Amino acid sequence: MISDPQLLRLRDRLLRHGFTVVPFANALEVRTRMLVRIGISIEEGNLRLAPRFGRVTPQLAATLSVAGIGALAYTTILRSGITPYSLAFGILSVLAGVWETLRFTVMESEMTRIHVAWASLLQDDAPSLALGAGAMQPVEAARDRAANRANR
Repeated sequence: MISDPQLLRLRDRLLRHGFTVVPFANALEVRTRMLVRIGISIEEGNLRLAPRFGRVTPQLAATLSVAGIGALAYTTILRSGITPYSLAFGILSVLAGVWETLRFTVMESEMTRIHVAWASLLQDDAPSLALGAGAMQPVEAARDRAANRANR
């Protein structure tokens, strides 16, 4: 069972936001649309996300689907010329590329939502670490230095 209190609070926050969260030994897994799974763990106080497409990494899934169907289309064209089968495999190759693009978009969107939930937990813990707190200070300091250089 999960023993980290921050991970438990993150799980509760994600459940409230409508995520499908599955607990593991000392980690969580968020399951989203299009067979995207995102493993969540906390290592040394830092959030660690491990995205998966089914059982493989996103890069391997994209390579296998697009290159595999593309190679099948190429082989079919070489063996039998332009036929309905080779055209179908060509269209499937293009659709596989579109499918993988959509999966990457969904994955990145969900990872961003998880990061926002994590940041809001940190903000609840320490209001001084709020998102954007002090963010303008370096900008204002740089602006002051530029103004001082201009006045010289």
